[in-house]
Amino acid sequence: MELIIAPYKDPAYGLDWPEQTSIIIEKLESILGSYDEKVQFQLLEKGIGVGADWPVIAIKISAITGTAFFAIPAAHKKIRESLEEWKIIGKNFLKLIDFISDSERIITYPIQVLFLDAIASLEKQ
Repeated sequence: MELIIAPYKDPAYGLDWPEQTSIIIEKLESILGSYDEKVQFQLLEKGIGVGADWPVIAIKISAITGTAFFAIPAAHKKIRESLEEWKIIGKNFLKLIDFISDSERIITYPIQVLFLDAIASLEKQ
């Protein structure tokens, strides 16, 4: 799963965008390292937009304490059998999103969040 955050500050108020990257990466590693569960992640510098790019950081999350998100497609056939497990995955991921959003502005959420919402909605029906 991938979160896109916008941690860069306007260069007019200090450092240019490339100069901010290492500071931002270090801060995010510290934030994610202080999370109460082990998170496997990768931080990537990206630009979004056409023409005048907007620099962002992508947080690619592969697992939270043993919950491997890359296994979601393989487990798709077992949704009916594992609704409780999907709820745990969703709860863990949303908890991490809330934790990150306390210190960084999230500008896009992974499509899997909609999937997890759909699972919760199906359970209610």
